[in-house]
Amino acid sequence: MGEEKEDLGSPLLAVLLASVYERIGDQRTAAQCAETFLAHPLSRQSPEIRLGILRVLLGKYQLLRDLEGQQHTAERLLQESQSPQDQILARSVLLQVGQKRADWEAVEIHAVALLTLAQEAGDLSAQTLAHMGLAIAGEQKGEIEKAINHARHVVGLAKDPETKALWMLALGSYWERLGKLSEACTVYEAILKEDGLAQAHPVRRLARLQLAYVLAQAGDIPKALDLAEKTEVASLPVAFQVDARSAKCAIYRLGGRLDAVEVEIQALWTLAKQYPNEASVQVTAQIERARLHWDRGKLAAAVGAAEEALTWAVRLDSRASEIDCLILLADLHQSSGNLDQAERYLTDAEEEITKGHFLFKRVFLRISQGALAARQGRYNLAEALFTEAAAQAQQLGAKAAECVAHLLYAVCVKMPQGNWEAIGELLDHALTLALRCDYRVLEALATGLIGLWHLEGHGDRTRAYHYLKDSRHLMDELGFYGPFRSTVEDALFGIEP
Repeated sequence: MGEEKEDLGSPLLAVLLASVYERIGDQRTAAQCAETFLAHPLSRQSPEIRLGILRVLLGKYQLLRDLEGQQHTAERLLQESQSPQDQILARSVLLQVGQKRADWEAVEIHAVALLTLAQEAGDLSAQTLAHMGLAIAGEQKGEIEKAINHARHVVGLAKDPETKALWMLALGSYWERLGKLSEACTVYEAILKEDGLAQAHPVRRLARLQLAYVLAQAGDIPKALDLAEKTEVASLPVAFQVDARSAKCAIYRLGGRLDAVEVEIQALWTLAKQYPNEASVQVTAQIERARLHWDRGKLAAAVGAAEEALTWAVRLDSRASEIDCLILLADLHQSSGNLDQAERYLTDAEEEITKGHFLFKRVFLRISQGALAARQGRYNLAEALFTEAAAQAQQLGAKAAECVAHLLYAVCVKMPQGNWEAIGELLDHALTLALRCDYRVLEALATGLIGLWHLEGHGDRTRAYHYLKDSRHLMDELGFYGPFRSTVEDALFGIEP
């Protein structure tokens, strides 16, 4: 009996059994048998066989998606082999395990080590993987300049046109995050000119819409609308389609095409029902629903959708979406007079923006903070915040944000103070931007506010009437029932012949 137990525990039998289980497709048991071999003291007498088993076992744990097994095996391979290829293999696996666990410190450690090994070995594929890991870790840690640097290396090393284009797309998103709109445009335009990528390729189509989004923010609505309308998105993969429809919503909203926004949201909502467990679909669908509800004057529905979106954003661990939700909820609560809750949302948004280095989103945060400070009666602080927001927007070339900053500065700070000269200058600048860029909703708001300026500041009922009437007519045309419409209508009702 004792001899039988000794035979069953022999390393040779464990290897033979692993081979048998592998042939019958039982990878888990094959891995357990390989572990039995590695655990046996006699296996140390055959280091080359042991290393071969470790390499095979690593592949099995990857096939089984066993992160614990991958990490443990890669660490053993790293310790027991001095072969550059084994070191590269182990570091590559440990890097990927870190990514799947969102352990960005580990990703960075293994990627740096992998890059050194790969450069010494002249392994371009491993160098590319290392730069990818460092770019993603930089993005997640808010080190966007670092992410940009490594993304550029990936683009330079990539031989496959699709991989190159995907990382150019990521590079464009990093530039957007920093508010460098012209740099983002350059990258997206380069993707559209990329040889070897089919005209209908999903990456090319998404790049076209990201370019359109940036152009819309920068003030070229006609070109943005043209690109959006010519880009088919229904056949895109789910993740791409979500991003594409979100970009279309932003473009159509700025262009005053609220009916088109509604169509895109319906498509997103259909996707959300088809993929109920896909958090990225759910959060985007709810954010866009909240924004449309607000534009339609349905404040309570907007708050409900935004709160649902925030829940999904937290579940997804998407800092960008979470920031959008927090700022949107702060604005909605300001509209309903719940200033304490609005302030809490803005505090959370500030923290997330600082962590993630979202410089473009900071402009919109400052606008919302300025409005809140004004409602709290802190006009000096509000003035400083609006001034900062407008200056940042102008510096970034973000004309939509600049227009909004001037409008709210006039309404929230200068009107309560009765500074009619300053109001006129701010509104004139906002209307000029809205007309030049074809921002239809902002044009309607600026027009109505200029009507109020003529009425309240100068008592010019005739001019006030024409501006207010034009504003309401444009709002009717757009189907806009959001903020300030009731103010415009009340003023118009008071002076209408």
